[in-house]
Amino acid sequence: MSFIAIASRTLSTEKEDLTVEIGSPSIDDGGMSKCEYRILDSSGGIRETGHFFGIDSTQVLLFCLTGVGDYLRRFEPSASFVGLPTSGFPVTDLDAKDAWTAIVSLPTR
Repeated sequence: MSFIAIASRTLSTEKEDLTVEIGSPSIDDGGMSKCEYRILDSSGGIRETGHFFGIDSTQVLLFCLTGVGDYLRRFEPSASFVGLPTSGFPVTDLDAKDAWTAIVSLPTR
């Protein structure tokens, strides 16, 4: 199945603008839900791609969004959405015990 973006967000970084595209969740050959993402540089070239698996499309979409947030936090910490000091993507709470937990900071302006 080809990549079909269902959502995108442009972020500013210290070096250039990046565009994050989230793909439509699909079912793989083993019956698991799969969701892909890609991060494009300012010229539209693919800088990073990845995918996540989950039990259903909602879970895998949450995993994918958080995976993007974790990637940006580690490799593009200056990523900013609408001039705010956050990308607006959820990130993994590394202090959580006994459960996977994500935190999201949503811009309000």
